[in-house]
Order: sequence, then C-alpha cells, then structure tokens
Amino acid sequence: IIYKMARCDKARSIAVGFMTALVMGLVLLLWFGVDVIRQTMVSRSDILLLFVLLWVIGGSMDYFDQCYTTCSSLKSSVKYGTFVVALIYLVFVLFIGDIDLSMKNLVVFLLNVVIITGLHYVSCEITHKTK
Repeated sequence: IIYKMARCDKARSIAVGFMTALVMGLVLLLWFGVDVIRQTMVSRSDILLLFVLLWVIGGSMDYFDQCYTTCSSLKSSVKYGTFVVALIYLVFVLFIGDIDLSMKNLVVFLLNVVIITGLHYVSCEITHKTK
C-alpha cells in the first residue's frame, strides 16, 4: 500500500467533523444518561446546537491539522495544541459561559495544550496518511 500526505481536503474535514460529532454525542449521552438529559429539560434545538458545535470543532481541528501542521515537528505540534485548546475554550465562552482568569485555569489550559501537543506529535504520522 502506498501512502501520501493528505493536504487541505475540505471534504475529509467535513466528514471527520461529522463523525466526531456523532461519537462525542454518543459519549455524552452515555456519560450523562438519557434520564439526566430529560431532567435538565434540554430541548431538541439545544441538542442540535451541541451537535453542530461539535461538528465545527472536529472539522476545524482536522482542517488545521491537515493544512497548517507538519509531522516530526515539535513547534508544529505546539501550534496545533494551542489552536485546538483555544478553539474549545472560545466555543465554551461564546455558548456556555465565562471562564475566570485565574492561575488554576491557566494551569489547566497549559496542561491541555501539553496533552494535545503530545498526542499530535505521537500520532501525526498515522493521521496524515491516506491511500
């Protein structure tokens, strides 16, 4: 099997975003359970908004990964980790609520960047290959 590097494939990013939204939606459903969701009286429009947000986040992450990162580059992985965590925090602030600017939250933000950076650095070769 011959592999080549995937570069800026919008259709792939849309598909990856959709699959991410489905998987994350299922994980959230299993985590909280149907009863908890019904008790909180989450409307169908709230669920649809959450699905769309997860789709946008997943698609944006994949597109940024394809177009703006390179493998075997710690600098590129740090850039990806920073982008992903900033995107998630931005969506949280825009749609959920404010985040207090405290040392604890800064440490959590930086820890998230380190984890995502590490995951990207380790898995980059695998995720950039296509047939």
